[in-house]
Parts: sequence; structure tokens; C-alpha cells
Amino acid sequence: LVGFGIGSTSCGDPEPGVVEGAVYLAEDLSSEQSLGNIEVRLVEDGPQVDSMLLKICPDTGRAIATDPAARQSARAMRSRILTAHVLQSATADSLAGFVLDSVPRGRYRLWADTVIGDRSWTWLALVYVPGGGDTTQLSLTNANADDDPYRCYADRVTELGER
Repeated sequence: LVGFGIGSTSCGDPEPGVVEGAVYLAEDLSSEQSLGNIEVRLVEDGPQVDSMLLKICPDTGRAIATDPAARQSARAMRSRILTAHVLQSATADSLAGFVLDSVPRGRYRLWADTVIGDRSWTWLALVYVPGGGDTTQLSLTNANADDDPYRCYADRVTELGER
């Protein structure tokens, strides 16, 4: 596994935690596709990220669904926004496992993207790290793939802002 750490804890803060998991897609109960070598990124959580993504929401999906150039452009803008908020990253090993070490206590998102065939998969899954040296497990699968990668549903942004 390859990982990059983020800052150290200050005096009085609990010991940082660990986030670990795997990235895979299950086509049915008998087959699973591991996504080894995919980059998994730890991203700041908060309504500001969702608000920026909402600003690039492609015309409620109509243009992006029919225009490959619009899809590519929207994905590139989304990547630039999220990259600016990456705190740490790790590349999943050949068995699709990843570990993010020395993560301070807090709420984050795990972000990963991939394309398989003609289908794009993206994740921006919420994860809470309690600190105290504890390990938090969260795998990225088709069960928790992001169904609203541009935060086009404004009520979700409001909902997140009211935490």
C-alpha cells in the first residue's frame, strides 16, 4: 500500500486513527470485482465542498447524459474541486485493500473514481474517525457508490449544512 500522511496532532488532541477498507464491485452474490491500484483519497467533509460541486451541476443531467464532451468536462471540474480538499491518499493494493494512517479525529469523505467499460463509478462516502488510535473500516462498493456526484439535489447541501 502506498499512502501519504497529513499533519500531526497537537497537545491534548487524541491519538490519530486509521481508516482502512477495500474497493470492489459485486455484480451479483457469486462474483466480485476487486479494484486494486485505485487511488482512495481522504477529503474534507463539509457543506462548502457540496456547494462547490452544486455550482457545476450539469443541467440536471440532460446535457451530460447525451454529450460525452460535457461528461468529461464535468468530471474534470469535479476532480479539480475535490483535489483541492484532499488531505491524504493511498493506492489500493492488488487485493483492493487500502489504509490511511494518522488521521485526526473528525468527519471526512473517502473519494475514489474509476471507469469500467462504459460505466463511471465514483464514491464520496462519509467516514468518521474517532481518534484514540482506533481503526475505522469503510469499503467502497456498488452499495455505497455516489448517486449524486455533482450535488445537483440542493436539499442534500442544505441537509449537510444543518449537521
